[in-house]
Amino acid sequence: MQKNIIFRRRWSLFTILTGLALILILTVPQLSLFYQIDSKLQLYGPILFTLVICIGAIVLSITTGQGGSRVRSVVSTVNGDLIDRDDDQHWKLGVFYFNRNDPAIFLEKRFGVGWTNNWAHPLSWIILAAIIFLATGLPLFLG
Repeated sequence: MQKNIIFRRRWSLFTILTGLALILILTVPQLSLFYQIDSKLQLYGPILFTLVICIGAIVLSITTGQGGSRVRSVVSTVNGDLIDRDDDQHWKLGVFYFNRNDPAIFLEKRFGVGWTNNWAHPLSWIILAAIIFLATGLPLFLG
């Protein structure tokens, strides 16, 4: 099960990074309407992007294996103690994970698909503040 979780985390990260890169690649033609952008960049950028994504997927497939079969299993511990992330005392209202002894910032949701934050970790709050700043500050700054 631990290998499968690592497998899903690696592919989730790959998918997120690929999506962000795709957004950037698709932004270049839009920016060319306002700024002078080299035509070689517009031609070779998507080709290079596709090549990097294909190579990345092949490397990730080889190093991770099917369902995590090539991953060495790692157990989360703090000071030699096993962390029970499914313990009810760490889940506030059943959906907010709050555990000061867990060094993880992100972990799988308890129910459903996706990730949640460890709200006891200070970096979770910094990330939330940065997202709010980007969502509210950038439109004001650019507008």
